[in-house]
Amino acid sequence: MSTFSVIIIGAGPGGLACATILAEHGYDVLVLERKPAAGPKVCGGGITWGGLIKRIPAHLIEGAFPKQYIKSNFQHTVIKAVEPIVATIRREVLGQWMYQQAQDKGA
Repeated sequence: MSTFSVIIIGAGPGGLACATILAEHGYDVLVLERKPAAGPKVCGGGITWGGLIKRIPAHLIEGAFPKQYIKSNFQHTVIKAVEPIVATIRREVLGQWMYQQAQDKGA
């Protein structure tokens, strides 16, 4: 019978990031996912500079955008930055990369 220090339910970006960090610190981690593969999900593939962009290999990112246009009925503005504010990556690609990172660390 196997025992684990931590069991994470869900192989989404949050669960896989936690699994990777915990495994790096020596915890025995088990990740449980109800779907057959990590990653596929009905949602956009946008990631932010403050979030995952800095941690993902550049070759996996499909598009990077250093401008953000904000419009409403009352105002319009553009935010510009040297580094991308938002990037896009297919969820399947992100999920499989994060899954491999967690697995490589021992989760």
